[in-house]
Amino acid sequence: MYAPLARGRLTLLPHINEEALEGLEEYSHIWLVFVFHQSSHSQFKTKIKPPRLMGKKKGIFATRSPNRFNPIGMSVVVLESISHKTLHLSGVDLVEGTPVLDIKPYHTADCLQSFKVPAYLTQEEYSVNFHPRSLEQLEEILNTNTLKFYTREDNLCEVIRSCLAQDPSTVHTKLKHPQRGLYAFALDSLEIAYVRDSQALTMEVVLIEVFSGEKPKMRSSQWLESTLLSLKKMGFEI
Repeated sequence: MYAPLARGRLTLLPHINEEALEGLEEYSHIWLVFVFHQSSHSQFKTKIKPPRLMGKKKGIFATRSPNRFNPIGMSVVVLESISHKTLHLSGVDLVEGTPVLDIKPYHTADCLQSFKVPAYLTQEEYSVNFHPRSLEQLEEILNTNTLKFYTREDNLCEVIRSCLAQDPSTVHTKLKHPQRGLYAFALDSLEIAYVRDSQALTMEVVLIEVFSGEKPKMRSSQWLESTLLSLKKMGFEI
């Protein structure tokens, strides 16, 4: 998922001298070549089901699926600043701990004026709303916690909205809950639960909480039971 305000940091390994970054500050954007290290598929297929096609298949090389013959990805990000051996980035769509193989500057030769994409990639995005309690939770968190990448000055609601508007749900979960379902994702040190309504094309953020080792693993059966109980206390029914 591409979220323009999503942030991240990339630090060079100890054996790489920071002189390798000299001149990179002259660029506004960079390419990151990385490994899909969390891809867990043991059997690779030549055709897969893109989430937006609801079960219809496309050839693996016609998709951005992380489950590839060689699990290598590329992403363009904004280079905000450089501090010693650390790059401060935005527009990041990599998960924490992603191994980065290479950094390349974004060049004028990379800017295409004319191109085409399949129609399903330009389909209508979801409308994202926030339950009042989720906004209260976010306010409480910003008052009492220090997040890794965001501060009170940042528009966290817009970051969350840009992620969910693209509907990150997998084909499996969409078919399991074809009309309305409860989902969750992680952002910074937050767990964000939301309800997806495929008929109304809406996403509603219902809970925002800080990670805790005492809580059930996100999206586990115990997590689902606990979250549904919390929503019931709020008077929210799935």
